[in-house]
Amino acid sequence: MYIRALFTNALALSAVVLRVLAAESTPDESVGTTEVNEEPIFKVSATFPEDNPFSHVVNGQQNVIEVLLENRTPNNIKLKSVSGTFSNPKTGAFMRNTTAQKFDMPIAAGSGMKLPYAFHNEAKPMEARFQVYVNYEQEDVQEEKVAFDGLITIVEPSVSLFDWRLLSTWSFVAALLGGAGYFTYLNFFPAPKKATKVKKAAPVGPVDSPVIAGSGVYNEDWIPAHHIKKGKGKGGALSSGDESDSRRRRR
Repeated sequence: MYIRALFTNALALSAVVLRVLAAESTPDESVGTTEVNEEPIFKVSATFPEDNPFSHVVNGQQNVIEVLLENRTPNNIKLKSVSGTFSNPKTGAFMRNTTAQKFDMPIAAGSGMKLPYAFHNEAKPMEARFQVYVNYEQEDVQEEKVAFDGLITIVEPSVSLFDWRLLSTWSFVAALLGGAGYFTYLNFFPAPKKATKVKKAAPVGPVDSPVIAGSGVYNEDWIPAHHIKKGKGKGGALSSGDESDSRRRRR
């Protein structure tokens, strides 16, 4: 009996000791741990659309890059504008700026949005460094962050005979050249004047014919004056005295 009671007490004591040792070996999770809080910042980034996986910038056309904005601050932020620059990736020399696009829109605290930034470019085909800047206002302070900084490829637009832009451009140029040529022709090469036929007017004055047509009367203008007899009878016939005088003269 005494041995059994001693053995039972020993087992109970060993169980208590094991519990104490287990409690000491288990670390207290509440001790030595710190809560990691995300820093309240205004996060910006930019990527080219899925249909432009090689980051091509086409000359003379509208190019688009998508700008992602995340306001993780407790304050509202006002987005002012988005702009960009091109530079030489080897020398770092500045090439040109893109046109800044103004927004002037608020971004509420804890919210975000995605905006397209459209820009044009005219440069020789090459690989260039492209940077996109986001200008914003936070607590009446103007700030700027870089949303994109990477290499892009400047390429020429593909040429097609059925491109409506190309056809419309050539049609406009042809119309201008045709108008200029027509204006030059009218001012420096006038058309020759057509010769007009002049109708001859009927002669005015004495008629050579001794008889006036349709009148039955002699025209005496062509007869010498000494042949005209002053005394005439009716109907223009000579009298008997005149007739005898004329016979005497003939003799």
